[in-house]
Amino acid sequence: MKKLLLLIALTTTLLSNAQEQFRGVWESETSDYLTTILSSDYEVSKIFNVSLVKNSFINENIIYQDKDTIKTKLYNKQNGYNVNIKYYFKNKDTLVNEYSGDNTDIIFLTRAECGETPYVKEN
Repeated sequence: MKKLLLLIALTTTLLSNAQEQFRGVWESETSDYLTTILSSDYEVSKIFNVSLVKNSFINENIIYQDKDTIKTKLYNKQNGYNVNIKYYFKNKDTLVNEYSGDNTDIIFLTRAECGETPYVKEN
């Protein structure tokens, strides 16, 4: 019984900070959109994309998550673009997006630095 309680305590401790690693604003050199991931210690609660260049907001629906992976569905009403996205880490500051559906690319996102104004492009 003591071993079971110890195992439960260790598992809870290990999983308690599992989703915190995803939290932040992420950018890619291939897109005008910034991806924002909101999370608690226990789960990712929201993922959305904002483009200041295109004046656009796109929400993603989370369909699955575990400590290393998030899977979402994204539908863009403006152009009918419909994809599933799998998020996982290449390293602590590089997030991999594997797309399926209307797009099958693999995109690398990097953590945006605080204090910067990313994606305000000059014409």
